[in-house]
Amino acid sequence: DQAGRVETRTVTTREELPSALKEVLEIECHSWKHETGTSFQREAGVEHFYSRLAALCADRGWLRLSLLYLDGRPAAHCFGVVHGNEFLALKTSFDRELASLSPGLALMLCVSEQAFRDGLAAVDLLGDPDRWKTEMANEQRPHVDLCVFPRGLVECEACAFLEGRVKPFLRK
Repeated sequence: DQAGRVETRTVTTREELPSALKEVLEIECHSWKHETGTSFQREAGVEHFYSRLAALCADRGWLRLSLLYLDGRPAAHCFGVVHGNEFLALKTSFDRELASLSPGLALMLCVSEQAFRDGLAAVDLLGDPDRWKTEMANEQRPHVDLCVFPRGLVECEACAFLEGRVKPFLRK
């Protein structure tokens, strides 16, 4: 509050998406993820993928695209969905210039509180077990990152990994 006026917004409908996605992209451009190559804009097709996913999820009532603003400036986002009575945080980021204020963590606390007010059973922060995630969580669940290609399109080490490691894990 000392840094300025804090507001949050959660987008759930397709009609709200264009303006929200524009603000998400602005945050991503100013995040540490942009420099490391993991922001929406750094890899071909990722922005389009998340835009289509957001619209699809909005149509099904799953979308929870949350934004945090500081004095009207987009400061952090959490691209999440509600599915199977759980909130899944698919992609999060914050403006690195505001890192000392922890806008991403502040937003995740708001998102988590809302999820439990809505009666959801869990909030899954997904991704790698970063320090902030382990500090917020009371347990960890295993996840598998999976890329799906038509058979024969990709012949590489990833296919061998899928056959040798992922399929046995999923069967287990």
